[in-house]
Amino acid sequence: MVELFVGVIIEYFAKIRDTKGQGLMTDAQRQWASTQAFVMKIRPEKLARRPTSCKLRTVCFDIVNNLWFDRVVVAIIAANSVSIASTTFGENDSKIKVVGIINGIFSSIFIGEAILKIMSFGVLYFRSGWNRFDFAIVCGLVVGFVLNQFITDHLLLSSISSILGFIRIGRLFRLVRFIKPLRTPINAIVHVIPGMTNIGALVVLLFFVYAVCGMQLYGTVAIQGDMNEQANFRTIANAMTSLFRFSTGENWNGFMWSLFEEREDCETDLRYDEKSPWCVQDRDYPDCTEINGCSAGVSVFFYFYTFTLIVSYVILNMFVGVVLESFQSCQEGDILQPADLDHFVKIWAKFDPDATWYIPASDMTHLLNKLGPPLGVTHQGHKIDPCLNGISVNVKKQVHIVDVAARLAKRLAIEKQGDEFGELSDSHPLQQNLDKLTKDDKAMTLGEMYNNQLSVLIRLAHKWKRVVKERRQKQSNDEGCSRVT
Repeated sequence: MVELFVGVIIEYFAKIRDTKGQGLMTDAQRQWASTQAFVMKIRPEKLARRPTSCKLRTVCFDIVNNLWFDRVVVAIIAANSVSIASTTFGENDSKIKVVGIINGIFSSIFIGEAILKIMSFGVLYFRSGWNRFDFAIVCGLVVGFVLNQFITDHLLLSSISSILGFIRIGRLFRLVRFIKPLRTPINAIVHVIPGMTNIGALVVLLFFVYAVCGMQLYGTVAIQGDMNEQANFRTIANAMTSLFRFSTGENWNGFMWSLFEEREDCETDLRYDEKSPWCVQDRDYPDCTEINGCSAGVSVFFYFYTFTLIVSYVILNMFVGVVLESFQSCQEGDILQPADLDHFVKIWAKFDPDATWYIPASDMTHLLNKLGPPLGVTHQGHKIDPCLNGISVNVKKQVHIVDVAARLAKRLAIEKQGDEFGELSDSHPLQQNLDKLTKDDKAMTLGEMYNNQLSVLIRLAHKWKRVVKERRQKQSNDEGCSRVT
């Protein structure tokens, strides 16, 4: 039954996806759409220039950009994780001391790594999200170390040690930066948060409605069986936490039958007395009246069955659909690999060092020659591939990074798919987004710009030829006149 509900939810999300432009697409079009969506996530990066004003910064820059630097950092992270995992409860003091020294050494290495990168890149260090994450971990380690030196309360010290251990474990997330297959699930988790927020708000609303109804219907039922001081409908807090527990499937049916069972010596008409209020919390005793209401009746079946069907089987399974949809949207292109786009961004940064998203259109041939396969071309000289003639050029005669990457990816898709390649329609969301990026300030295409330049060159050549011809004719006329005289 659970799998049936999950299947229905996933099918519903598939229908939503089809209405967004992927319903009647061929396999080749789906592959090209996935690749284009992957390409449109591209972002330019500022070029980190090698500092020359300070010799120390130059040395730090060379160390950080060495190929083995990141590999050593990954090995240290793995070794630190092993040292943390080696501790168990009830260890002797000598082992705890040794592990503490090892963790201190590793922490010092990570602090030194952050210092090296800050000295190398300066402000550019904080432009990367991963660098900001590393810096936050380093700051947490430094604060924890300082607190350990000045705090003498053993209970507070143990709490700080637990927090430091959690921060050290956070270093494992840095491996995602170096292990590329982990990027897709992590990106899916990040992109699923907005969708989770919307569904979470709906779940909270349903919980609140059912909690209020439960308080009105079953708030005065006497405690019995699985209904106890923690699981009841006497306060809004207990009602919400109880419903959250029931949404996971934990003993909701037992609680339902406890509400349905008859009570002995119960009061059918329980009324509230201001002089002797009901005993809801411990602070209400002893001047209070025990709540001793009778059975809830058959309404409990409708209440719990509808709650289980709506919340447990439908709403919560919508989270599964959102996660699957986000995971699919975050999948990388089928035609391009992440390394191809990373290489493209690095080469682009050489022509756009300030990450303005644009480069001069005249630099396109140099960009293509430097890229190399599969996105670039080699041995083309100053010729432009015919597939790239449609690249938009703005009034400043510049081209946009997303447009260039999309055109290069399209050329690669045509090469791989051949006659099966299918262009996306103008109404497709991906195509509309690409057009919105490039057509707002479009003045011409790259092909038109080169044709205009070529026509100018042809006119100049004809003019030069005509001038040379006139000069030769004038020289010949002058020579004829001189002979006559």
